[in-house]
Amino acid sequence: MPRRYSRICKGNIPGDRYQDGQLRTFQRYVRQWGAQSGPLKEVFFTQEHRPGEAMQTDFTHVKEFEVRIGGEVFKHMLCHTVSPYTQITELI
Repeated sequence: MPRRYSRICKGNIPGDRYQDGQLRTFQRYVRQWGAQSGPLKEVFFTQEHRPGEAMQTDFTHVKEFEVRIGGEVFKHMLCHTVSPYTQITELI
């Protein structure tokens, strides 16, 4: 049973009105909808980056090497920052 059809039959989609025996009816409706709507269209949202407005950050635990302060192991994280406008990157 196709996934879309089984989701409708289980009631996971609002407006479900198909029973298990109506697979061909469902397939016909989907085919008609596809013929009327045409192929799927690509959706694209442009992003506008303005200077000084945003910074992207990513923190990570560092396990590859130890940092010791006063002989004690210091558990630390690194912060990687990127400015979306300039693409300048820093590792802190």
